[in-house]
Amino acid sequence: VTGEDLLPTVGSISVEDDPIIVLTEYWVDDEENGNGDGIANSGETIAVILRLSNRTDEDWEGDITPYSYSPWIQDIGAILPDVQIPADESVEIPLHYRVSWNCPNETIANLGASGSDEEGLVFRVGFSIEVTGMQLDVSSFEIAGNPEPGEEIDLDVIIANIGDFDMPGADALLVSNSLFAEVTQPDGTYREIPAGEERAQVRDPFTVRFAEETVVGLIAEFNLVLRGDGRIIWSELPFTIQVGEVEVTDPLGPDSYGYIALDDGDNDLVWAEAPEYNWLDINAWHGDVEGELLEVEGEVNNDEVDATVLVELPFAFTYYGEQFNEISICTNGWIAVGDQTNLVNQQNWMFPGINGAYGMIAVFWDRLHDMDEDDGVFVNLSYNGKFTSREIREMVATYFRLFSMMRMSIPLLRVTTRFSSNITPLKTFRINGRQMPTVRSEFPHRTVW
Repeated sequence: VTGEDLLPTVGSISVEDDPIIVLTEYWVDDEENGNGDGIANSGETIAVILRLSNRTDEDWEGDITPYSYSPWIQDIGAILPDVQIPADESVEIPLHYRVSWNCPNETIANLGASGSDEEGLVFRVGFSIEVTGMQLDVSSFEIAGNPEPGEEIDLDVIIANIGDFDMPGADALLVSNSLFAEVTQPDGTYREIPAGEERAQVRDPFTVRFAEETVVGLIAEFNLVLRGDGRIIWSELPFTIQVGEVEVTDPLGPDSYGYIALDDGDNDLVWAEAPEYNWLDINAWHGDVEGELLEVEGEVNNDEVDATVLVELPFAFTYYGEQFNEISICTNGWIAVGDQTNLVNQQNWMFPGINGAYGMIAVFWDRLHDMDEDDGVFVNLSYNGKFTSREIREMVATYFRLFSMMRMSIPLLRVTTRFSSNITPLKTFRINGRQMPTVRSEFPHRTVW
């Protein structure tokens, strides 16, 4: 301990002359349930032989309990009862452990044991062993067919063993982690893969079908699960496949939650979920759909009003998995989920920024000015229209008219699809009558670009 006006203290402790058991030597024995090389390998059941010495002039008798401090090795032996270690002698004690099949190569596993007698804990010893294991990875894959939306492909997955222990033959199960990719033939078989070599499956190839609704450029995630005897999972190997080549007319995404971004330039696509854009002005006086002019009160600085208004929604709006019944609308070109009326940030900094709202949808985030009598913030809570061929049950559109030439809107949609009960949010804005893509948005509790 150090600190101001502190001085070190020198003292002494006393050690009682109790019986002491020490570990003098240990080694791995895998003759019975392994390959007999004296090394802990993937999938083996091993015995670690401890040589314990009694350094006192009194006999010791008690119970010995094995421990494992490694997630890759499990102690499977029961407590060893009534172990006797005579005075000034050594005995060999076997402790049994099971090594996981997917233990990484060259893992140093920390193990231990304790001894107790009628008086309680007498000694504790620790030791470590190195595991020589398989180390598997998907090195590559071969595709027959085109990984495009609506297409099915045949897939050969090549596994490399970069460890120091041969992989025995295994059954395989291909699992899709993508909503848009269905594995239609998931089973495979691999023969033994010696250390330093790679092989593909020996049965028919895996087959994968991509949904028509798949966004071009989607990175589909898969796991190849290897199983030893049909029950024990040896390893799960992740890999990805890109669906199609992205062009400027393709949607963007999905992000880590699953949202995609669409703009009016995507309308030429033959894509199952692409909306048909149709700008509807919700100006309260001469709009295509009559909107409500929101009363905003805030600090006025050179025709700029900094204010945020809370609007109650007619339905629960799901945004990144969380439901909200109200939104905050700011005159500086953004909305945010929930009540965040204490924030009026007009400075379009990076996300997250100082005084920036959580769950912000920044359509045209800037220092905006109210220039004429037609300018304002409008909201329409009752519009019903069409989203492709499906009916939008409720829709909220917030509308900013600023500089008398900039118009932007943020429709919040609630629809039902085969993939999700909510498609949210769909956001667009217009400058000088041209519809533009969304600028950026943010998770309710973290940033997304």
